[in-house]
Amino acid sequence: GADGATHYCLVSVSLSMNKKDPDYSKYSTTLKDQVDLIKSEIYTVIQARTLEEAEGNTDLLRQEILERIQAMYGSKFIYNVVFRDIMFL
Repeated sequence: GADGATHYCLVSVSLSMNKKDPDYSKYSTTLKDQVDLIKSEIYTVIQARTLEEAEGNTDLLRQEILERIQAMYGSKFIYNVVFRDIMFL
């Protein structure tokens, strides 16, 4: 942040998936194996922001995470990212 201190973000993330999308059946069985890759995308987006930027625009963070995950799969079967219990420290 602007204060020069190290800050942290604690967040639980849920992904909304379209079960009718053809890619859902293709990828849903491997999602558990890809949790670390998905977490990496989330970390990358959040770490690229200052505390002020992250706190001030969580919708932008969610959109960027969604775009990165959709690009990772080359699909839009994941259509929403939801933050639960987000805290900035």
